[in-house]
Amino acid sequence: MCCLENLSGTKRVGEVQAKVEIDPMELLRFIMKGWWRMNEMCDRAGLSERAIYDRSKAIMEYYHVPYNVPPPP
Repeated sequence: MCCLENLSGTKRVGEVQAKVEIDPMELLRFIMKGWWRMNEMCDRAGLSERAIYDRSKAIMEYYHVPYNVPPPP
């Protein structure tokens, strides 16, 4: 998150944890910029196309971003 341009945080009195707010589109642009690098590393590590797809889908789901890409055949 420290690589994003816009990052803000708030903490309410009496609450233990702070809340961090980010721009979802900025996060998506950041992820997409490095996506090919992750795919290259996974490919070099010998992961199958399905394993790379599953990892990609898990990343997007973690950040609550829709991943409407069909799985490989």
